[in-house]
Amino acid sequence: MFKRGKKVMEISRELGLPHSTVSKAIKRFNELGISADRKGRGRKKTARTPQMIRTIKRKVQRGEDNKRKMAREEGISERTVRRIVKEDMKSKSYKKQEAHFLDEDMMKVRKQRLRRFQNDSHRSIVFSNEKMFTIEEKFNKQNNQIIARNIEEANQRGRIVKRRAFPKPVMVWAAITSDGKSPLVFVEPDLKVKSRYYREQILNRVPLPWARRYFGRRHWCFQQDGAPSHKAEEVQNWIRDNFSDFISVNISKKRPGQWPPNSPDLNPLDYAIWGILETAICGRKFRTIEELKAALQEAWERIDLNVLASSVDHWRKRLRACVQANRGYFEI
Repeated sequence: MFKRGKKVMEISRELGLPHSTVSKAIKRFNELGISADRKGRGRKKTARTPQMIRTIKRKVQRGEDNKRKMAREEGISERTVRRIVKEDMKSKSYKKQEAHFLDEDMMKVRKQRLRRFQNDSHRSIVFSNEKMFTIEEKFNKQNNQIIARNIEEANQRGRIVKRRAFPKPVMVWAAITSDGKSPLVFVEPDLKVKSRYYREQILNRVPLPWARRYFGRRHWCFQQDGAPSHKAEEVQNWIRDNFSDFISVNISKKRPGQWPPNSPDLNPLDYAIWGILETAICGRKFRTIEELKAALQEAWERIDLNVLASSVDHWRKRLRACVQANRGYFEI
């Protein structure tokens, strides 16, 4: 039709084809003298061959997990490697995750001691812990991003987060139950918490009067981890004399306690509550320790009782998951 002198519009109307399709066909004809596609056009032959699938499987079995590196070595796209992993190997990638150290002895002790807590007593436990916060802004490199037209504009809008070598920290102590929370305790700056300070300035001044007032005649049980200031013999004796019940920690190999060692994954403050406070102050830079304290106090007061109940109830699920994981690491 084109060779007979018809124009693009006429051809398009007669054949019922888009104007652009006719124009491209004519252009291709003028360039090549034929209406067929150029050589090499069309869907490429897949790189996901049986041989390539076997190659990627062998690499994974040898411990190679970097999909980008495997793609570069085999001369295929990273997308092809991802498809092989997902569709042919029925697998997926898991990010590496830092965890507290557990050796075989610790795992055995964890399992033995967890048996005591597999009942409904968790709602009467007062869980306690300390956490260090700093005045510097926390951010996630993946999530906290700046949208800008160029690097200069991004820098002006706060892309660079300056860090001090030793940012000012504040240590916070707190305790929670399934339906209540203690006042926050801010440890004096630059002070290392030793057994005497822990006993006199924290335990005696905050959890003891708070728990007595809060529980009244109800039974309650105090929990703490095995930090050096916690497991000191004089601290353990003081707790035994003043608290109605408590979960003891290891003093020595000859005097084992009841709380499983190296188990922050079993403390609601560690696996739930501290994260709420971190989220509340994330992305904020504080000029002074007092500003940081005020922000933490405000976030602490906003924590709803339903959150506490859910966090403590989740504890039993974590106990079961830990036992099912043969006392080692677990995911929920």
